[in-house]
Amino acid sequence: MTHSNKVLREAYGFTIGWSVLTITTLLLISCPEFVESTLRGEFEPALMVRGIQRQLATLQALLGKSRESTAPGQSSTHNLFGEVGNLGPGAIAIGNAEGTLRPNGTPTWAYYGHSDPANQVTNKGFASWQATRVKTAKEGDRQALRRINTQCIPYTVKSFQAQGLDLTPRLLVESCDIWIQAPRAAVDFAWNYKQCQLDGKTGERALLCARINNYIDPATGRFDVASIFKKPGALAADQQRRMTAIAQTLKRFQISPTI
Repeated sequence: MTHSNKVLREAYGFTIGWSVLTITTLLLISCPEFVESTLRGEFEPALMVRGIQRQLATLQALLGKSRESTAPGQSSTHNLFGEVGNLGPGAIAIGNAEGTLRPNGTPTWAYYGHSDPANQVTNKGFASWQATRVKTAKEGDRQALRRINTQCIPYTVKSFQAQGLDLTPRLLVESCDIWIQAPRAAVDFAWNYKQCQLDGKTGERALLCARINNYIDPATGRFDVASIFKKPGALAADQQRRMTAIAQTLKRFQISPTI
């Protein structure tokens, strides 16, 4: 019985010692100011609370970065596309693909109004807006950004997650470019991109494949495009041109054009 008590006391002592060592180590890591003040004989609990709060803030920041890496947040997408009067790199990239903005964001003559070669409707703004009647290019920008923020971004995020695909800034801009050009063609972008990857295509080839396949009508299996893109190779050439304009603009603004 005496031997058992001795073993229990030793085990208890080991547990206490290990606990003290663990707590001391955690305090040294998270609350060095509290430990230093205690060693000086100045017991200040406020320093311990402050240290713990600092560690929690650091952990929250790390978790925030992790979330941003899997799905773009509201802040990051706002910076990517900007706002009326202060367009972001993503909007400028789309404008460059449309021919309404130069790669540095300055407007071309087409920004203020031009006739669409496919249907002769007047386009205005960076995204060549024509879905609703607008009086100025700035109104066109406002409508285009509304479509990007309320339709393209949430739908693209969900569809890429559903396909198990990583959504990079480049792919988000590409999706919104398609959404601006032809919303009906954009809804299958994530699915088409995954299928093109499964067919063995990677990088730019997979993106071009998906952009082209977006224009296939699932009901008929045929391409549903404007007459100017019905010539052999015309659609592929136009999609490649837009991809190049987007990649060059993002690179100019130091946003990785990697897919």
